[in-house]
Amino acid sequence: MRMLRAGGVAITLLALQGSPAASQYYDFGGNLRPIDLARCEKLRASLEKAIPIDGTFSVGIERFREGALGLKGRQCRIAAEGPARDRPGAIAPDLDGLAVSVRTVLEEAGWRESERLDRYAKRGQDARAFALRQGRATCWANLAREEGDKAQEAVTRQGQATFPVFFRLTVDCFEG
Repeated sequence: MRMLRAGGVAITLLALQGSPAASQYYDFGGNLRPIDLARCEKLRASLEKAIPIDGTFSVGIERFREGALGLKGRQCRIAAEGPARDRPGAIAPDLDGLAVSVRTVLEEAGWRESERLDRYAKRGQDARAFALRQGRATCWANLAREEGDKAQEAVTRQGQATFPVFFRLTVDCFEG
């Protein structure tokens, strides 16, 4: 393992034994800073328009939670949770469809994939995560889905036709 410093960003190069190619990951190290709040607010507005979650999309500056992949510092967090929004002729959205929608919004705003962000990717039965880069900034998207009591409670509380599936979305954007 080697640490390189380029422009104040530490990059860890890991060589996997037996692997013909070395994997490279960003090691953000040090304290991270949130992206500009106006830039984050613009992403929030685009996500709220495109993502079928019936809930308030919020934006704010927060500290990273303990254990968030060892990240330290602050981030701009865009968050939403609620049942899936019913649209005429729509079928119940699934995590893959929502992940594609979130990725599309970010890519339309100029964010791009990087192999060096693979450690932020997750694909489970009820969760998806991925990260995209733009210059020295990263946005890390996390989506989760619940069915059952919490979803039905949200549907009843909203008092309108929604799918009985409850979603959580966070998009954490930072630079370091």
